[in-house]
Amino acid sequence: MYPVGQCVHILDLGLRRVPAPHDARESGVAKLQVGPAVAAKTEHALPVEGDVLATRLLQIVEDHGPRPHGIGGDSEVVLYSRDNIQWATRVWWMMRAIGFNSASVLDGGFDKWETDGRPTTTTIHKYPTASLTPRPRTGMFCDSAAVLAAMEEPNTCVINALRESLHDGSEAVNYGRPGRIPGSVNVPGISLLDPDTKVYRPLPELKRIFAEAGALNAEKVVIYCGGGIAATSDAFTLMRLGKDAVTIYDASMSEWANDPSLPMETG
Repeated sequence: MYPVGQCVHILDLGLRRVPAPHDARESGVAKLQVGPAVAAKTEHALPVEGDVLATRLLQIVEDHGPRPHGIGGDSEVVLYSRDNIQWATRVWWMMRAIGFNSASVLDGGFDKWETDGRPTTTTIHKYPTASLTPRPRTGMFCDSAAVLAAMEEPNTCVINALRESLHDGSEAVNYGRPGRIPGSVNVPGISLLDPDTKVYRPLPELKRIFAEAGALNAEKVVIYCGGGIAATSDAFTLMRLGKDAVTIYDASMSEWANDPSLPMETG
């Protein structure tokens, strides 16, 4: 529970793989359509650091739609999505990148909320306009040069958050060459969730998964996927496990697999 008077914002990211039969959302929720900004190939490769990243996220958070969503420095934000929690963790990671620390992710998202019979509405909530001063963090995102360097560092763990068939190259892809970044280990973002409830697996189980991947003992962890979305679920989970030295290769395989100068491996 949040203290009485706390400015709590609950944001529906409005992302789903197929159209829903109705446009319900949790009661008292503002809708934030961030899909085009975080998922489109031409948009997802955000700058590694600095005011440009902060400006772009602020445009998403405050300027998208007819009115600002009123996120200020004293706000508490709850993020949720549908079908897959990675859309919410993507925005959580972006908000953290501009120094906003008061965002949470609703475990299980809208799917579990609806399954549990909790109240929903079709009304879009409007929050008062607020002011948010960005304090960008360095190191939240990295580029291909940083990944190449990480491949040579013995104490760095490189993780592929895509499913196993994409990791080993046995499945056809639509973003370039099949396979993975050499030396990377596979921790699919989807594997972190209970397939029935779509909530995260218990923390001890998640700790075991990442310990077996070598992430918990590594000095630094670099995570990638197809386009910087699924990777954020792995990163979010590692943060929950107390691992802070985590960065996301944002352009991921959408860039790497299309650049013949960058190494790939399969099998």
